[in-house]
Amino acid sequence: MGTTDSRRGIFVTLLLALCCLFAATAARADLALEYAPHGQSLIGHVSVLVDPTGRLSAQEARAQSERFTPLTSSASFGYSSDVYWLRFTLTQDSLPRSWLLELPYPYLDDVRLYTPRSDGSMSEQRAGDHMPFASWPLPYRNFLFPLTLPPGHGTHTLYLRVATGDSLSVPLVVWEEEAFQLYAREEALLFGLYYGLMLAMLFYNAFVGTLLRDRTFYYYVACSFFALLIVAELNGHTLQYLWPNFPWLADQQHNLIPCIYVTSLVLWQQAFLNLRQTVPWIVRPLLAIIAAAIALILFSLIGFYGLGNQLTMYLAAITIVLTLLASIFCVARGHRPARIFLLAQLTPMAGSFLLVMRNLGYMTPSTLLNHSFQLATSLEMLLFSIALAYRIYLLRRERHAALDLALHDPLTGLLNRHGLERRLARFSHAGQRRNEELTLMVLDLDGFKQLNDRYGHKTGDLVLREVARRLKACIRTTDFIARPGNDEFIIGLPGMFSHSDGAQLADKLIDQVALPIPVGSPVPGGTVQLTASVGVAFMPGDADQVEGLLEQADLAMYVAKSEGRNRYELAAAMGEEGYRPPAWQAR
Repeated sequence: MGTTDSRRGIFVTLLLALCCLFAATAARADLALEYAPHGQSLIGHVSVLVDPTGRLSAQEARAQSERFTPLTSSASFGYSSDVYWLRFTLTQDSLPRSWLLELPYPYLDDVRLYTPRSDGSMSEQRAGDHMPFASWPLPYRNFLFPLTLPPGHGTHTLYLRVATGDSLSVPLVVWEEEAFQLYAREEALLFGLYYGLMLAMLFYNAFVGTLLRDRTFYYYVACSFFALLIVAELNGHTLQYLWPNFPWLADQQHNLIPCIYVTSLVLWQQAFLNLRQTVPWIVRPLLAIIAAAIALILFSLIGFYGLGNQLTMYLAAITIVLTLLASIFCVARGHRPARIFLLAQLTPMAGSFLLVMRNLGYMTPSTLLNHSFQLATSLEMLLFSIALAYRIYLLRRERHAALDLALHDPLTGLLNRHGLERRLARFSHAGQRRNEELTLMVLDLDGFKQLNDRYGHKTGDLVLREVARRLKACIRTTDFIARPGNDEFIIGLPGMFSHSDGAQLADKLIDQVALPIPVGSPVPGGTVQLTASVGVAFMPGDADQVEGLLEQADLAMYVAKSEGRNRYELAAAMGEEGYRPPAWQAR
């Protein structure tokens, strides 16, 4: 029994000791000021007093110290019309150092910091987006206050009064001035890279869109521009640089910019993914989002700013869900650019996730981590730009494929009549200005019609494909072949004028055509043999124009047929009546 009582007494003593330790820790709300490369967060060191009337003075708030409630988490209060007083205690050492208090949430209407003086009174510093930027204590994008604490070692209690019509959050950070200057320089470099990249993409795509006259580019530019404004607004740069002397616009921007961005995002996605054809059922909900965004802009402008601000947040959340859903459906239906588009949409979410993990203490703060959302949005716009370029590539490839189909024979892959006309017209406009030489050969298969009638079109098609393959193997890469008719082939040879070279190539073509052609059944033996008649004409010499050159080559081919077939005829060797002199050498 004695041993049991002794153990129980030890357990109770330890429990009481732990409770006392916990109570002492909870009671110790002061923050010991020290150098920290990313500042010292005041989470866990703040107490709060709610002032529904908004009439308490600093002295009255200090007098009601028993009403302050400790905050164990971040000072976030959502949407509220109440005034909040925050109290925190700082302990500084005896070293002569300067301290700064940062409130990195530059959307609050009225922020007042009260610092104790040596005589017991309190000094006031004011900031907020209802005041011109020049009247803020320090010219920085966030609310930044110099802490004018009495010199020497000591503990000082400060009070912060905050009121706003937006979402209320007060993530306070205390900086040693030298650490803040180093951080600010790194931050400025990152912001410069971010804004520079975004502006470069904006100007580039605006220029390309103007050249191509493609409205999709304009939607992209609008979406990117307002995304850039949102990031600038979140970072406090719009108030600092764009409208520092317009408090009304600084206040309304929290509704206006997101609503316009939502509208441009929906229009951009509809144009890029062609949602009316790919996902038609989602078009009406997206159009309803545009109508709601316009209504919220008007709602805010006529005086319902607070409610409009809350509804804007809900609208943004719905927009994210619907646009992601539309992209996922497009990916599922095989729309290849939608894959890049979806990846681009997910990058800001990844950046936001990193910030949440940092705020929960799972990741160590760093300059890159603190700006992960900005970096994610720049990557988003870059991916959007890549997706746009990929879309143009696919459209151009489809257009080229359609043009290629219109200009080429589907059976042999050679140029068809339209393709030949375009090729000859191109040579006529450019080649003749440079006095370029051109040789044309017209090759006609002898007896092809009888073969086609006897063994069928399938066998005839096999013969035509094989003849086309053999002809292509005989010419240079700069030459071209066309099949304008059923069994007629036209070979173009730019730069060839020598009669001997032309005769030698014509001989080679005739020999290649005469080789057995495997066609399988129903042909006995599985092969057929044909001959060819070829007419050859040269420019300059036989004609001065491409049209006349083709006529001469065609006429020479008919002469070759009339002289016994399986041979070639040079236009230059024909008499005035179009026939070869009797000295022709038959093959």
